[in-house]
Amino acid sequence: MHRTIFSGDDLALDVYEGGHSVSIVTFESRDQHLADDSSSAFGPGFGRGRFGPLGMNEYLVRRNRNHWYQTPEIERVIELIVEAAEGTRIITYGSSMGAFAAVNFAHALRADRFIAVSPLFDVEPGNELRERRWEADWSHTRFDHNLIKTGIGRDSKGYVFYCTSTADERHAERIAANTAATLVPLDYGGHPVGFYLNRTYKIKRLISEIAAEEFDEPAFRREVDAATLETHYPYERQAEVLWKAGDVEGSIAQLRIAVEKTGDLARLHLKLGARLLRAGDLDAAEHALARALEIDPHAADAHVRLSHIHAGRKDLPAAVDEMRRAVDLRPARPEYRLRLGEWLLANGDLADAEQAMLQALELDPDSAHARRRLGAVRARIARAGSNHGRIRTGMAALRARLASLRRTD
Repeated sequence: MHRTIFSGDDLALDVYEGGHSVSIVTFESRDQHLADDSSSAFGPGFGRGRFGPLGMNEYLVRRNRNHWYQTPEIERVIELIVEAAEGTRIITYGSSMGAFAAVNFAHALRADRFIAVSPLFDVEPGNELRERRWEADWSHTRFDHNLIKTGIGRDSKGYVFYCTSTADERHAERIAANTAATLVPLDYGGHPVGFYLNRTYKIKRLISEIAAEEFDEPAFRREVDAATLETHYPYERQAEVLWKAGDVEGSIAQLRIAVEKTGDLARLHLKLGARLLRAGDLDAAEHALARALEIDPHAADAHVRLSHIHAGRKDLPAAVDEMRRAVDLRPARPEYRLRLGEWLLANGDLADAEQAMLQALELDPDSAHARRRLGAVRARIARAGSNHGRIRTGMAALRARLASLRRTD
């Protein structure tokens, strides 16, 4: 049973004390759904209830904003943990923003080891790595507790797991230069790499081994390499390589394997559908995109691709319907409204096409393409009006002629 021993404006601390000799301190990762400028509800706590059964006390540092734990309350939270966990070996753990905190506060927490999954070295404005992936957090965060780069934790030991194909590699290298970290680079996984780790080795097992000082990196790598072949990761990457080389069919073949290995990722079905569409296999593309939407009903791009499929079948009303669904899901995307306008124009719905083009231009006033297409729509409207006027004039003349003939009779 967890109990809350601290709840402040920015942080909360929940504790499970099982009388174990090892205590794990976890930090929650960044949540893109949290409001930037106001506090939301506190998260549940990273890994809540997972480590007690492994023989560890749990100290869960919870956040209500993406403040990177750069709040004065972190000092009180650290004091409480150090006091409560006295006499135990402390392990800190987190992913992404939480991994930054796991490394950043390891020294202050007197941690024996940190376990950092895709950690960041520095994300504050003007950082030396020119990191901008999380600049949305800059406006509401004062980085007053950014300790890694000070070198205060130079003797802090731990493991950094990261994917070499991302910018995380540069962060890992800087962390290693400022701590006593052991770097564990991985070929796949992206950011954060935890999903890949869990698929190929299991996170709980990894943490348990590190906590017990039984982690064998060569054995870990052998097992991860073998397990990787049963995941989508290598096949998705090869699909990208072939796609960039212009081998559409080869890319499709690799994506089919990726989908067989991991069938519950909407991203894979979306990619497969897009490439099948490019290859002209409309039925197979439609099936893949429908599957993407089953997994993720908010996959707006799937509706966009489906609109192209319907247009390819000359079913413009269905194409318009799909683009309207995409616009409903992503109303701030000007390119979606522009495409909607194109389908409406092709279907002869000139007034609605003009409205869609106007909305696209409102969202992106600098778009020369949207301005040109709006001009094309208005030219069509003008021509239609002129033709309509000529038809009305011709009909009036015909009626007058008929009336003249009746009078003659």
